[in-house]
Amino acid sequence: MKKEQMDFVNAVVWIPDSKMPNVISELALTTLAPESFRNQIAIFGNGDFLFPGDETPTKPCCDCAQDGTNGI
Repeated sequence: MKKEQMDFVNAVVWIPDSKMPNVISELALTTLAPESFRNQIAIFGNGDFLFPGDETPTKPCCDCAQDGTNGI
């Protein structure tokens, strides 16, 4: 997930639908989620992704996994 998809003020995440590139879905967040995401950003810094890859921080963690674990 890219940081630009986060709306901290309104506690919403925009999720683009990969099957329909021009469609965007909104996901309302719990009251705890924005604080958790801010903490994540504080830990990993200025990159584009909320969950950057360990070895390749310019890619999201799930795109970096080569062993089928989706980065987990």
